[in-house]
Amino acid sequence: MVIALLLYLDGQNLVLWYLLAVAIHEFGHLVVILCLGGGVKIVRLTAIGAEMRLDMTRPLSYLKEMLAIIAGPIVSFCTYLCAKQLGWYIFAGVNLSFSIMNLLPVSNLDGGRFLLCVLYMRCPDRAEEISYWVSAAFSGILLGLGWIAWIKWGNMPLLLASGWLIIALLKN
Repeated sequence: MVIALLLYLDGQNLVLWYLLAVAIHEFGHLVVILCLGGGVKIVRLTAIGAEMRLDMTRPLSYLKEMLAIIAGPIVSFCTYLCAKQLGWYIFAGVNLSFSIMNLLPVSNLDGGRFLLCVLYMRCPDRAEEISYWVSAAFSGILLGLGWIAWIKWGNMPLLLASGWLIIALLKN
């Protein structure tokens, strides 16, 4: 229902490009997870992309999980380069922004999951606490930038995405 509403309100067909970018990004994760011997339990759409849950009957080491995590943003960046070369500038921009956003160290994004793996390897006792506060700080910064973008230019996506990240952070 949400996707139908977004498609209805989307005059520039950005939602379709975004959904394609999400699918390619998640496929990058999936290929690496399977190549490293892991499994995927579920994939679901969220407000700012998709979420993939690993099959814990086939767990990955922290290093392998880090490789699987970084695969999504790398695939998104490679897709950006290809789309730009082909002159598909809207799709290129969607992939570039998606790969950059996913690298931020916020818990529900790839960068936050990557940070958590690093923290578990370096300081397992405090990993979740440090990850939480880094996520909160970056989510707050994004919320502030989203607010400025909305007030100055009437651009609301960053405000909505940061709001979703803060809500997800508080739920965890």
